[in-house]
Amino acid sequence: LGVPRTVQERTMARLTGYSAGARDLAEVASLLGDPFDAMLAGEAAGLEPANASEAANELTADFLVGPVEGDPGLFEFTHPLLGETVRSLVPAGSLPVLHRAIAEALERRRERGVPVDAATLGHHWASAGRAGDLGLAVTRLSEAAIEARRRFGYGIAGDHLRQALDLLARQGGDPETRARLHLDLAATENAAGDVNAAKDACVEAADAARITDRADLLADAAILYGGDLPMAEDVADERVLDLLAEADARALDPSRRARIRSRLAQVEYWLAPRATRVAWCEEALALADAEGDPRLQAVVGIASFWALNAPDEANRRLQIVNDLDDAVTRLGDLEVLLAAGKCRLNLMLELGDFDRAVDLARRHARLADRLGYSEHRRLALNFAATVQGLEENYAEAMRLSEEALQLQTSHGKWFQARVAHEWQVLPWRRTNGQLELSERWWSRVAEADPERPAWRALCMWIAAEQGDLDKAIAELDQLDIERFVAAEPRLDYLSIVCAAADTVALTGDPHLARVISEALAPYAARNAMMGQTL
Repeated sequence: LGVPRTVQERTMARLTGYSAGARDLAEVASLLGDPFDAMLAGEAAGLEPANASEAANELTADFLVGPVEGDPGLFEFTHPLLGETVRSLVPAGSLPVLHRAIAEALERRRERGVPVDAATLGHHWASAGRAGDLGLAVTRLSEAAIEARRRFGYGIAGDHLRQALDLLARQGGDPETRARLHLDLAATENAAGDVNAAKDACVEAADAARITDRADLLADAAILYGGDLPMAEDVADERVLDLLAEADARALDPSRRARIRSRLAQVEYWLAPRATRVAWCEEALALADAEGDPRLQAVVGIASFWALNAPDEANRRLQIVNDLDDAVTRLGDLEVLLAAGKCRLNLMLELGDFDRAVDLARRHARLADRLGYSEHRRLALNFAATVQGLEENYAEAMRLSEEALQLQTSHGKWFQARVAHEWQVLPWRRTNGQLELSERWWSRVAEADPERPAWRALCMWIAAEQGDLDKAIAELDQLDIERFVAAEPRLDYLSIVCAAADTVALTGDPHLARVISEALAPYAARNAMMGQTL
């Protein structure tokens, strides 16, 4: 609503009666906010220390401001409305100049070793606009974003970076700085769980990198697209495929080459033959080992793990996970720890190490809650739902799965969230005779994505469970299970073959029963996996 006019008029009358020094001090103090340092305000107002002290005494005598008890030199307005009123009376043309004066005074303090909050500096440099220093404004806002991220304040960090980008847009900053800020924003949005916003920031970063012909920044945009440590299905769209291909064609340092190659293997999981993906991963892992950087080794190892996610690659994935332990220990990064733990959890479930998987998931859930990492909180909820479902505690499984659905949907991953939820509620619906609800959902998914055999297999299994054997056989024919089991196994191989086994057991086809039995025999002691926790 703003400051009431009567309050403005009375405060203006009081200011008119003050000395010039007191008026100047009051104006600067209103921009500093409560509590304010009188000497800092005086320095920004161009007053000598003795004059600043006299001005503060003058304002105190009139009860406009008062000293902060127990902290000599600090003052505050005697009522919050008074500070707001003084600020509203500062001429608009004077505001940028005053903000610059405050920023310069704070910079001098910083040079003397006095701690100064980067967010405060960034605010005043940004508020100075064209009267200030664009480079310093961007630098301080970037520092403030880093400080906020260290405290897990991802939303605040994003606000600082967007403010810096807005300054660049209005004042014509250089493309390289814009690219770096967009990369920082992408990393921040990824950490906050807003992967879609991060993808947009990566595209903006790539556009700016092309203008300056910076292959390294273009590669960083491709690497960050979808998250620094994502699952393949989180990043595989045309934009990232184009970005990665463009970056891969450029001359890159070994570190970026390793990350680009491992990410290519990851995002082309459904597109590239396994031999190609294996070659990319082995090249990336060798480059990372040669560099000796634990973060690079961890990130490349995690990407390679998901790029090779298939039941007959379990031994190679186990080796990668064991190698990750050393890199993660040396690195000490909690986000990487959680991402590497996600790999081990997946492998534990597949290999039947259930008790240790439950223990690992619970420990990581507590850590994810403390750090505020939404993806790992979602993973913990989905895993807990799976455990409750296996123990036939369906009401609790449903509650946990729905909570995970809401969390992931709120961060722009509606389809992945719904797939996990619909899969997890299958046992409950089967027990309660409500499989027709699942049938409608999975039929729509299969129609929308006919290239993914897992959806067709689910429709087949649901039809068989409901006694509609004709439909189940028709789905089985379309799946062409003989051709499927002869093809290259991928992450949903076991779940599809198991669904076919259940269907064939009901339809009684001895030839297909032999085909499926032979396909499953090498994995007799394994669990069928679909995704990270299903």
